[in-house]
Amino acid sequence: MATETTQLAPLARIEPTPRTLGTQAQALLAATLLAEAFPQFAGAYLTFHPHFPNEVSVQAASLAEVETWREALGADPEAVRSQSIGRDVELFFEVPKFGALVRVYAIQQVAAQPEQVAA
Repeated sequence: MATETTQLAPLARIEPTPRTLGTQAQALLAATLLAEAFPQFAGAYLTFHPHFPNEVSVQAASLAEVETWREALGADPEAVRSQSIGRDVELFFEVPKFGALVRVYAIQQVAAQPEQVAA
């Protein structure tokens, strides 16, 4: 499938005024283009936020799916980050795609260590 290349505007995390659905149009379009470009990918939880209207968040079902998305979107392996959230670990990256900043992440519970279970 051929994808048309367009000139992308610089991405910035700004709070536009006013915050309207129209200001989120590019992120909504980017989500549609992701679905068209990767129809074979497992369904994901997508979110949009009026404070960051040019961003699409994609919650993948597993840490392995984050890597699948990274490869498909052409993000550098060095762009992948992780952080601990209580007993969970989050793996994520951000990459500009289709005129929006796409943030792909997954959260997985870390198995308890045997000494933690006995306590």
